[in-house]
Amino acid sequence: MLIDIIRCIICILAVYGLLGLILGISEMIRCRMTGPRPKVRVVLLVKDAEEQIEYIVRYAIRKEYAAKVLSDKKLVIVDMDSADNTYVLLQKLQKNFPCIEVLKISDSESIFSDF
Repeated sequence: MLIDIIRCIICILAVYGLLGLILGISEMIRCRMTGPRPKVRVVLLVKDAEEQIEYIVRYAIRKEYAAKVLSDKKLVIVDMDSADNTYVLLQKLQKNFPCIEVLKISDSESIFSDF
């Protein structure tokens, strides 16, 4: 009886792993673009997000959203005059991750400079 339960659990985990592998491969195939990429830019507007912004940026970089989808392969983050240390934290993240671009709301004109 115990051996049957263990075999059932192993089969469930094997199916789960196989589905994860298939979904990962399909995502890789779907996200590949050939030829010139269209001009696409993602702009993230943040204000007073000191506690959450590092997690959000690191998650986006780990998933490589910018490299898969965007033409310039950069994630633009605009600080909307935060009262906390959001901008300082974003500047530190920009030094560690060159795929993000950090701007203040006063510099927002440069977002559209390439278009």
